[in-house]
Amino acid sequence: MTTEISSPADSFTKFTTEEIKKFNIPCAKELPEPTVCKFCGKQLYYEGLMMMGRIVCISPRPQRCTCTAAVQSWAKIDAEEKISKQERERHEKQEKEKTRFIRAVKNSKLSKRHQKCRLNNFVCKDAKQRIAVKKAAEYIKSFDTSSGRGLYIEGTTGTGKTHIAAAIAMELIKRRYSVIMQTTNDLLAEIKYTYDELSEAAEGDILHKLKTVDLLVIDDLGKEQVTAWSMAMLYNIIDSRYQAMLPVIITTNYNETMLKKRLTTADGDSTSISAIVSRLRETTDVISMAWADHRKERKNE
Repeated sequence: MTTEISSPADSFTKFTTEEIKKFNIPCAKELPEPTVCKFCGKQLYYEGLMMMGRIVCISPRPQRCTCTAAVQSWAKIDAEEKISKQERERHEKQEKEKTRFIRAVKNSKLSKRHQKCRLNNFVCKDAKQRIAVKKAAEYIKSFDTSSGRGLYIEGTTGTGKTHIAAAIAMELIKRRYSVIMQTTNDLLAEIKYTYDELSEAAEGDILHKLKTVDLLVIDDLGKEQVTAWSMAMLYNIIDSRYQAMLPVIITTNYNETMLKKRLTTADGDSTSISAIVSRLRETTDVISMAWADHRKERKNE
């Protein structure tokens, strides 16, 4: 017997099929016939759960025999099933993480080309380039959204600024941080498109993502068309992240002085860009990447 029986009407109690028959306990299902232990021949019954005076379910397997050989056999089966379960869970976890990563990369707006960027596939030919990669690696290692520390990656055309920024973005996505990386032109164009009556997106929704994502990477700052609207929008985004102590990575061909000059509006208004540069100066570390154009070198090889 599996339990002491005081009354066949006891609720929430397990009974063997032998006991169910003996006490004539109502059961909606046909009771399975007992089996025997293949090692010692002991008769093994199934178990039923009684609720409110009725058997509501029957176990899918008979009781386990307690003979030494059966105990050893079940121990082996349990160990194999545990390993199988762990393997299934590991596979399911991998598939779930793969799905999350793919979705996060898609949401990051990284181009297919830049999704392939890693620090370990950045070609270093001299000490300056190795220093840039080292600084990027240190940034990844110490990344903390609450610190608000970002990077200002400046340098000449074709030196790999975007590669470095994209490599940081991909690694942080892998580490389960949310990232958006866009060129300034694409970022502003996406906001501007919300003004079109055909757009299904709302300006507020896009701005909210840009302001709250764990890391925002603005690529090619200084290449955009300079208007009062564009500068006000950039200031809005960068200032909101500054106030929230959320990091920004900037890539640009311009140092601070040149950037101010480049992003001063046609009427001479430098208020927004001056405020942007001030915030970036306070919250970003500089990585300088001024060397020969990689693209030209590859073309000439």
